[in-house]
Amino acid sequence: MIQALEIHVAPGNDDYQAVWRRVIPALSDESTVWQADRLDCLYACALTERRYTADALLAAVKDNNFILSARLMALPDNQPLSHPIFTAVDFCASNCESIVFCSDLGFFDVFSKRPERLERLSRAFNDSLAQVEIFHDAHLVWRTDFLA
Repeated sequence: MIQALEIHVAPGNDDYQAVWRRVIPALSDESTVWQADRLDCLYACALTERRYTADALLAAVKDNNFILSARLMALPDNQPLSHPIFTAVDFCASNCESIVFCSDLGFFDVFSKRPERLERLSRAFNDSLAQVEIFHDAHLVWRTDFLA
């Protein structure tokens, strides 16, 4: 079962890094490798289009609060992406475990084949940093493509 979370940083809060600091660990384990692509940063950014361990990805976003848009894919066991992802069907057929879309700095769509990771992520937002909404398979239709 694929589930999705929609995360919106609360109005008046501009600590977008705090969202990244919760999303990445919640969707990772010791063997997860992240593939970053389709990036747009307001200023020079340590985050580039390449593969990262969870710790390296956290370090890359640490000092950048202005990641306008990004697509990050969590891959298991240091595997390469099995095939390009353009749609929800592609995501379902791929070896990608989770995919994160960031847009307009503070809007995040998170999809995962691992419901326990989304539950962990949802619990990480038990404060006023962001509003979180959970969706299930039938709600994947609101995202027509899986490009950032």
